[in-house]
Amino acid sequence: MLLRSRLKKELVNLRISKNKIIIILSLVLLLGLTIQAKYSEDMPEDERLSSGYSVIRGNMVKIDNYQNIKKYMPNRKYYFLENVEVLQEEDECPQGLCLTDEYIFISAYSDVHGKLGKIKVYNKTSGELLLTLGMDAHSHLGGIAFDGKYIWVCNSSKMSLERISYSFIQHMILENKGGYVDARNLVDIYLVRNIPSTVTYYHGQLWVATHSIWTMGTMKGYLYNESSDELRAIGSFYVPQKVQGVAFSEMGEVYLSTSYGRRKNSYIKKYNSINDMSKNVKDYQDMLELPPCSEGIAYENGKLYVLFESAGKKYLEGTDGKGRSINPLDKILVIENGASN
Repeated sequence: MLLRSRLKKELVNLRISKNKIIIILSLVLLLGLTIQAKYSEDMPEDERLSSGYSVIRGNMVKIDNYQNIKKYMPNRKYYFLENVEVLQEEDECPQGLCLTDEYIFISAYSDVHGKLGKIKVYNKTSGELLLTLGMDAHSHLGGIAFDGKYIWVCNSSKMSLERISYSFIQHMILENKGGYVDARNLVDIYLVRNIPSTVTYYHGQLWVATHSIWTMGTMKGYLYNESSDELRAIGSFYVPQKVQGVAFSEMGEVYLSTSYGRRKNSYIKKYNSINDMSKNVKDYQDMLELPPCSEGIAYENGKLYVLFESAGKKYLEGTDGKGRSINPLDKILVIENGASN
């Protein structure tokens, strides 16, 4: 009887031990799955594939910029800057465009979580990439502008413009041509009163516009005060929905790049003046329809330069599950005579 009781007790203890083991193993498995899920979230899409390449990219045909824009430009004179390779890495999403006497500047944010944004500097004549500046990884970097002394770039996550000396950039090109410089701690940061989606410089002021999908946006003018080292807002104006880029002609005409979505066409809208635009955003002087995803624009010597983000990986391949861009462009478009017929 005593032996039977002891055996029964041992069997009960054994079942409890087995249950403990099962519980422990289940917790270990659950923890492993959680870690794997977290790792998969942070991992670039391609690294989840054993081959390292998606089927779409493996079969992708080289982008034919002229074919993709031909139907939009039947009566316009235009060409592409063939020597400027806008996309140096497939995770880049080009945003801002700026021209100086010597260089072409392009800002871009990264589609990979935690990877730095960039300002890329190209030789204006040859198209050679001269310098890459690493910028805030947590911002949807926007427009970029040159005021004759500084380069300014929109940082929407900080509600600010970031400023870096043009002479410093020139020095870095001389010392480190073709190289990379982490500029995150080298910029001056200036808070602004409207969300900075895009920026341009005209008539002594920085003009900062806010992108709005459903309603009219705003554009504010800012003057830099040297003595107080701050930006002072001096005026506010209405702009149409979906503004991605802004530029002024020498005569004060306003050009806006408006777009939203990879399968909806973009529009370049031209106004006689900023006051005319603000009075009635629907009363534009001219409008040009373009393929989707137009971003930053620049005006120089009667020509309008237009940057597109439609060849970025997530747009071109639809890796984010939102479909693929139609008529993608991976070169800077140059339109003669601005947006006028």
